[in-house]
Amino acid sequence: RRMPDAGHLWSSALWLLYRAYYATIRKRVFNGTYSPHTRSSGQNAIYVFWHSKTFMMLPFGRHPRVAVLTLLDWKNRVYNWICRFYGYRTISVRSPAAAAATLRKLLEQGWHVGLALDGPKGPAGAIKPGALYLASRTGRPIIAVNVRVSRSIRIRRRWDRFEIPLPFALAVGSFSNPIFVRPGQDWEGLRHQIYETLADL
Repeated sequence: RRMPDAGHLWSSALWLLYRAYYATIRKRVFNGTYSPHTRSSGQNAIYVFWHSKTFMMLPFGRHPRVAVLTLLDWKNRVYNWICRFYGYRTISVRSPAAAAATLRKLLEQGWHVGLALDGPKGPAGAIKPGALYLASRTGRPIIAVNVRVSRSIRIRRRWDRFEIPLPFALAVGSFSNPIFVRPGQDWEGLRHQIYETLADL
């Protein structure tokens, strides 16, 4: 029988710690009609958020048919396992083109996709073209997601100023109405719309 590697063991321990920590957080959901939990078959979507919100995003978006991207370095290997423990399907980014092709195929098969708009390495607040490309090619809508926390700390040395809620804080997860990408639509205007939508959530 194959023994689990050290990374898997560390990930298991961190996942249990993460779950215990998350259990202290009070949660509310706004506009949950558009969360992955309530979207019926054939209504899959591309869920987008800022990379800095990743800590709280996983539990809010948990669903058996959501795929997310992960990198191949050691830090993201742990993140990859935590995502899997939560039931997400993870796609390793070996090349942007291959990742986009895999996500497009999954969307066409009815999967939801979760993407950090400014990931994986920033700059913070810069909307990359991945979600717009997928929406334009598959016809699936973009749904913006934000989580606002009553009390938190920011890791300022990180490029994204990663946000971690303090124990017993209130976390409010909000989902936008679907944003459809029309053929020939101006992507700069769409970026501005998504940016403004996230700011209002």
